[in-house]
Amino acid sequence: MSWNTLEWPQIAMIVAAVVVLLLLYSSIVYVPNNRVGVLERLWAGKGSVAHGIMALNGEAGYVPDLLRGGFHLLFPFQYRVHKTDLVTVPQGEIGYVFARDGKPLDPGQSLASNASADDFEDVRYFFSRRGAYPKFKALLARRSAIDHWYAFEAKATEQALREWCSLHSIEIVD
Repeated sequence: MSWNTLEWPQIAMIVAAVVVLLLLYSSIVYVPNNRVGVLERLWAGKGSVAHGIMALNGEAGYVPDLLRGGFHLLFPFQYRVHKTDLVTVPQGEIGYVFARDGKPLDPGQSLASNASADDFEDVRYFFSRRGAYPKFKALLARRSAIDHWYAFEAKATEQALREWCSLHSIEIVD
């Protein structure tokens, strides 16, 4: 069989098969069990995110939902999946999350709490709440991690002060 002897129905079947394979290739995503997939919506009928980077209302941008390990079926050509390592924080330890989006902190506040967001499990809720989350220390107390927090805070403060003094040529006397 050569291309010259193909009939139109045969060519149509080959083109249809290629289109179906291309759609399947762009729709099925595999995420290994030790990784997570961060979804980025490339286009949406609602346009792009008005402010921030989190697409909370169906806009184009980073979707707050993660893909856990396994196979996932997505709408063709709409999403890009960024695979990254799965991070777990052992019980009794503190995990620090640096967020580039969300509601602004109150003046003078340097950390936000996740007490009202069910401990980061509901990312969409966490990023859509108004104001910062003032019950951070209460969360630490519930998790028996307040002493770990104070140790971390003291160490981080000392390190930042030492770096600032070094940057400004100030000698530290211990």
